[in-house]
Amino acid sequence: MDPAEVSEFRVLRAVARVVLRGVRDRPGSAADIFTGLADRDIDYLLVSYDAASGGKGDIAFVVYRAQEEDARRFCEELLDAGDISDYRVDANVALLKFGFAPEAREKEAVPFVFEVLAQNGVNVEAIAYSKGSLALVVLERRLDEALLTFQEYGLEPWEGAL
Repeated sequence: MDPAEVSEFRVLRAVARVVLRGVRDRPGSAADIFTGLADRDIDYLLVSYDAASGGKGDIAFVVYRAQEEDARRFCEELLDAGDISDYRVDANVALLKFGFAPEAREKEAVPFVFEVLAQNGVNVEAIAYSKGSLALVVLERRLDEALLTFQEYGLEPWEGAL
């Protein structure tokens, strides 16, 4: 893969992943959750949804680690109200964001990213992809080894806020 195909490579370590389990599958559930986050001024950097089964699904999102306690309190409110069946917060994750140049061969670049992570034992916890952009939540414990491998391929990560 040509490193020039990657126009952006960012790493943000100061994040936490929040998973809301058993969210009711009904119109307005997501609106209620994201309105609640907005009302508490909690920023979310990535969102994923696991398809509903039995009328319930899971919503996961990534917040800044500085907002982790606010997110936990909100999860407790959702749990107490019966809007979710359980939740999990994991602060041992990092967010990777790759941007691809318009002329990039993404069919090669995206698998390359996953191959480098796999070679270094980095498990991917969440994926968000749209044309030109790939965001991943990964466990932090093996991240440094993967970043060194990316550097060997000429990809220098920028670390800091998104």
